[in-house]
Amino acid sequence: MHKISALARACLLSSGVAFADTNVALNKSITLSGTGFGIGWGGVLADASTVTDGVFKDAGHTWDNDTLYWSGLDAVSVIDLDGMFTINAFTVQTDNNDTYRIEYNQNGSWTTAWDVPTNCCYGMQTNSTTLASAIVTDSLRFTATGGDGLYSVSEIQAFGQPVPEPETYALMLAGLGLVGFAARRRKV
Repeated sequence: MHKISALARACLLSSGVAFADTNVALNKSITLSGTGFGIGWGGVLADASTVTDGVFKDAGHTWDNDTLYWSGLDAVSVIDLDGMFTINAFTVQTDNNDTYRIEYNQNGSWTTAWDVPTNCCYGMQTNSTTLASAIVTDSLRFTATGGDGLYSVSEIQAFGQPVPEPETYALMLAGLGLVGFAARRRKV
């Protein structure tokens, strides 16, 4: 019995099945489009890559100091997840007095995943949500939707798991078949 459970464990581990949600946006590439990036009060504009680096600023951090900031509603940040993922939750750090939206690519169309609300207090603040139903996507889009016209984000995190490739399912089924064969041989 111990050998069978070890074999089953090995098959599951090699199948690519994830057991816990992780930040699937960590260190993923970001493409910026639209105008207004770096336009505001004249602070220090951070490189777009810092938005997915896993590092939060201190609560209350100045919105235009070493963050990705912009003016106007036409600026868009797209995160390429470099694969398909099931996403269950988000955490973002944004300027406190503005609203934002995270959308996900669904068959070539952008669909709202979460409308990020304003937050209390001054400066950069962190909001989190758990989605009512998981989404499956290969990219995320982040935009401002309202507020004072000056926007900022310092971190975007998406929590989920990779969607296994069809080959992974075949490998897992083959492994389960081997487990069944081993169990049957043991009974004989």
